[in-house]
Amino acid sequence: MYNAGRNGLATPSNMSRYHGSQFTGRTYGDDILCPICSQRHPVSEGSRAKMLCWRIAGELGQAANGLAPMMIGVLVANNGNVYAACSPADSQPGQLAFVQACQRVGMVPFIQCGNVPARGVATAGGRQMSPSEMARCRPTQQDPIQGRCAAPKMIHIALSQRAPRPWTMSEMLWDPAGQNAQYTPLWHAQSCNTCQRLLPRMLCKSNSEDVSLITVGFMRDQFNNPY
Repeated sequence: MYNAGRNGLATPSNMSRYHGSQFTGRTYGDDILCPICSQRHPVSEGSRAKMLCWRIAGELGQAANGLAPMMIGVLVANNGNVYAACSPADSQPGQLAFVQACQRVGMVPFIQCGNVPARGVATAGGRQMSPSEMARCRPTQQDPIQGRCAAPKMIHIALSQRAPRPWTMSEMLWDPAGQNAQYTPLWHAQSCNTCQRLLPRMLCKSNSEDVSLITVGFMRDQFNNPY
């Protein structure tokens, strides 16, 4: 039931302390089988991550001032570190308002996570994802740019800091005006088309550099769509 993290065993006591009293049953990163290892790499939604998302959303609501809807996310590592990110790009008004909202929450020192570097990133297994591999995770030009959503931003920083697992996370839409018809505001937000393809690669513990595996993985996804 409890998995070993880099910095020690995830025991029932620290699971409750860091991640909250329950899992919601929802997960991220496992919408499709990982094209690198053919496994799933789920990150569960925990009650504490979800509560912190709500708190941030509440602070954002007090300072909306015409901000566009945004995805907000929180990831909790198994050492108590809490990572936070939103969908607007770095230094945009929405991102600046998000950072300020996190500061007003005051419950924990949030580790802010910015854009995933365009030069590529290292996966959980230490394999380097190239910019072209990341770009292929974006099915169409209408889908979100790879690495600009909250989830990959948090996962990238958590991986770079070797944050111990298991992780829990939550991601939801902040949209007080109800402008986005795809998601229900302040409710679990499923991954977008880009993240459905990107997150399994980032979370994969395989360090294989077999180009044939990567190429085959891009040929067709589990929705039977080439990408």
